Amino acid sequence: MPESLSPEWLSWVDVNLGRNPQCGSNLLLTLLDRGFHPLAGIEAIGDFPIQLASCSSSIQVVQICVLIASYRDPECVPTLENLFEQALCPDRVRVAVLSQEEKGEELRLPKSIEHRRSQITIRRRKASSSKGACWARHHCQKLLQDEPFALQIDSHMRFEKGWDTLLLATWLHCRDPRAVLTAYPAGYEPDGDLQQGVFHGMAAKEFDPDGILLFTGRPRYVDGGEVPNAPKPGAFISANFLFGPSEYTRDVPYDPNIYFFGEEISLSVRLWTNGYNVYHPNRALLYHYWDRSTRTTHFSDHSGWRDVDRASKTRIRALLDIPALEGDLPAADLGCYGLGGIRSLAEYEKWSGIQFSSLLIAASAGNGEFPAPLVHSFNPNAVVVAEDEDIVVVDNFLAEEDYRKLREFLVCSDYKHINTTGTISRAWHLQDRFPLRSDTSWIMPANQPADNKPDWVVPTGTPIDCFMQAVEGFQAQRVPFVGTRGESWSEFSSTGWIYPPGTGLAMHTDGSNIYAGAYVYFLNDTWRSHWGGLLIVMDQAINRFVANTEEAQDGMRWYRRRWLNENELEEFMLEAGGMGRCIFPKANRIAFLGNTTHHMVTRVNEEAGDCVRLSLAGFFSARKS
Repeated sequence: MPESLSPEWLSWVDVNLGRNPQCGSNLLLTLLDRGFHPLAGIEAIGDFPIQLASCSSSIQVVQICVLIASYRDPECVPTLENLFEQALCPDRVRVAVLSQEEKGEELRLPKSIEHRRSQITIRRRKASSSKGACWARHHCQKLLQDEPFALQIDSHMRFEKGWDTLLLATWLHCRDPRAVLTAYPAGYEPDGDLQQGVFHGMAAKEFDPDGILLFTGRPRYVDGGEVPNAPKPGAFISANFLFGPSEYTRDVPYDPNIYFFGEEISLSVRLWTNGYNVYHPNRALLYHYWDRSTRTTHFSDHSGWRDVDRASKTRIRALLDIPALEGDLPAADLGCYGLGGIRSLAEYEKWSGIQFSSLLIAASAGNGEFPAPLVHSFNPNAVVVAEDEDIVVVDNFLAEEDYRKLREFLVCSDYKHINTTGTISRAWHLQDRFPLRSDTSWIMPANQPADNKPDWVVPTGTPIDCFMQAVEGFQAQRVPFVGTRGESWSEFSSTGWIYPPGTGLAMHTDGSNIYAGAYVYFLNDTWRSHWGGLLIVMDQAINRFVANTEEAQDGMRWYRRRWLNENELEEFMLEAGGMGRCIFPKANRIAFLGNTTHHMVTRVNEEAGDCVRLSLAGFFSARKS
């Protein structure tokens, strides 16, 4: 029986999606936190299960752009017809086609979808001038507009009834704003026969003689078997079925210099290192015509394709550190078509079980079994409340449950007073007195840590892991002035701090020669402005003025004098205008600071009583050249 969506859910959709038709992935994820479970009680196989109430039209405007690169394919028109016919909400679908064709075989819309002409964008290229599949997909991606979701497919496909809403529901079920759905679809025949009752995951098959990793499908369900209850984590993408937030096409644009072979493994690793996570659906969504002999292909038309393919594979070997072959040219700068900076190639190899340099495939990868993805766990409902060239302030940074676990962990951690043993550290000024710092400072390295890592290197098995993964993920997406992991910074730290009454932190910067940036995260449940402990951040004009003044000084002398306030820093700031911003230490708020940003913590006064100003602070260590 069809499942009706609750009136409460539909009401929320009307209010939120109705006001913002071009909604993004974070807004859709909020549906889950409002109690909507998209696949609860829904059969993964069989008739289309969701019946939308007629009173709701807003869900129908969550737009999807379908990207199709077609090469002289007579199946393209039937694909377009079936796409609109099977959509539950065809009005919200736009199709962008890059049609590679010759005279006399131009793509023409049939009468059945002529009324959809405004929803179909066709760009035509002569097939004789085409440079291959990835070149075509590259140009097809340029036809995206502002649709929040993109579906890349081949030009020979068929669709399940309600595929558009099922795709969104399945994507939501991943509970991951960086999820992309993909699989090798089951087959169909042009006479209408669909290979129903089966859908697949993906596994590593073998390295070919050129060192390119090939994939194979692994059935996840066959008629009569147990239906998977959720999308399954994967490591590989299929180029004929790739769905996710349209941001992925901008973050990881198709490399037009890749020909065809190696397209999928190169894009898989690029997506993963840019922070996207691959999932295989737990239901059949669409079907693919696998018989290549019935259609004209690029390599059957272009006699020189092998030379192009050879150069393409050289590029892929350079990208993935695959051993070079005799005759390979020196690797060119891959630019925006290189690996991402959020996760490393070494991390992908360790996580996936694929070793490119030694051409080895772990048994788990050959079976299509992969660990849960490394999800950067900041709250999808986090809100940026202030942002400029040297500061980003974010509220609701962690989900409430994660915040509570982290706070409890820090309250129960051990602390010690600063500057109570040994030589005084000039990082602290005399009037700062004696704040408490946690006994342990935790570290997240840019590169995968060794198996015998110290206990204070992430992962630690404590709530600090979730927090530091959230910091890393958010910084990569929204804090550009800190720079790129592995290039601008080599590791970052996290240390617990308690400021008792009478303590503070004098005006300072965190050092552009040492750190790429810093952050502070507040965990005090209650705070009042008259208790002190406020974070003061100076305006950009003052930071620039003082930086120029400092550059004219003897650097070591400037550093050694500042702990006694002998640098006349306050006078310089007043001369530059003396303006700054006050950041209240609000619970679950994080502030990212640039490395030349002057800031301080005002002294906590006695009226704070037993209320603890608790925070985590850390530094992104600048990578040494």
